[in-house]
Amino acid sequence: MTAQMPLRFFAEPTLRNPRLIAAWGCIGEVGIEAVEYLRDKLDAEEFGEIEPYDFFEPSIEVEDGLVEEPQFPQSKLYYWRNADGDDLILLIGDREPPRRRYEYASLLLEVAQRFQVERIYT
Repeated sequence: MTAQMPLRFFAEPTLRNPRLIAAWGCIGEVGIEAVEYLRDKLDAEEFGEIEPYDFFEPSIEVEDGLVEEPQFPQSKLYYWRNADGDDLILLIGDREPPRRRYEYASLLLEVAQRFQVERIYT
């Protein structure tokens, strides 16, 4: 059995001088709401994700006496091409990872390196 790669890309967009903006759900949700607003307003396209299994415990829900399928927080990557300047990469995470944070941060830096991001905002 092969190990699953925690960083998955569904597309390989060609981006021009991209900036990366990352937000996780946390107290107040202000950062994540701002980045979700950007994603929706700019109609950014999803192109990848960070698999949650190494970073989160699943939440178990019981509804009408039945155990629902475990749900993990998601960390999705989006891009937007700017016709007039720098492109954007957005990372939207449901929550900050409670474990293996340095590995999670390394994956974010791997995205930045892969797309030659010079500036990251969190």
